[in-house]
Amino acid sequence: MNPEPHTEHAAHEEVVSVLEVRHPGLRFRRDEDGSLHRFGALPLTATGVLDERPFVFTYQGDLARFRVWPTGTQTPSVHDQWPSGFPKLESSRGRIVGDPLSNVLTAEQLIDVFGEMSEQALTHLKRNADSLKPVTLTMPGKLLEPEQVTALLAPFTGRDLPPQEALLDCANLTHFSLEALGRLAERTASLFNITTLVGASDELTHAFTDEAQAEVVRRMKLDRRARRRAEPEEREQRG
Repeated sequence: MNPEPHTEHAAHEEVVSVLEVRHPGLRFRRDEDGSLHRFGALPLTATGVLDERPFVFTYQGDLARFRVWPTGTQTPSVHDQWPSGFPKLESSRGRIVGDPLSNVLTAEQLIDVFGEMSEQALTHLKRNADSLKPVTLTMPGKLLEPEQVTALLAPFTGRDLPPQEALLDCANLTHFSLEALGRLAERTASLFNITTLVGASDELTHAFTDEAQAEVVRRMKLDRRARRRAEPEEREQRG
């Protein structure tokens, strides 16, 4: 049996052209040069906006999931294509091809599934813009440890909170580590839709740029992997 064509390649342009014509208000993600952003793989992933709301569609294990975020939601490059904050709407549909190991769909299957799920989403979403609840986080004078970030954001980690805009009051923040700021940038992006710095120094503002955040997050991940590789040897030495 020949494998189905992978949507990331042959069916990509066809799927987008058909769906954008059929569903006004739907626009798939484009790159900075205007070219169509290719679908991801494992899971199959498509992103864009639906009636001005960011969406992420995924398909893996014969399960399609469709998430829509509020209007005004940002998509930090640190987190690649995934919007920040919590979705406004989530839906799923399983047993599409009848194979629990299926991770690809033909163009026709993807058009049908995505079209149906986007239409259902539009029936539950209002046409006007969503309101974001502003929250001001006052930074301490020092922010040196990632654990301090966890404590600072602890009141906002509940998933029942509405979409929010984070205003970081940095006027009193004079000492910080890049590791702590990397964790802060990573966590605020996942908890809130928009992050605004208030009273920040040039050094602090630069530390929150996409490039600086990405470098710090990358370094933190490398450090975690190194510690995990060293744990078996340390346990053996203690034993």
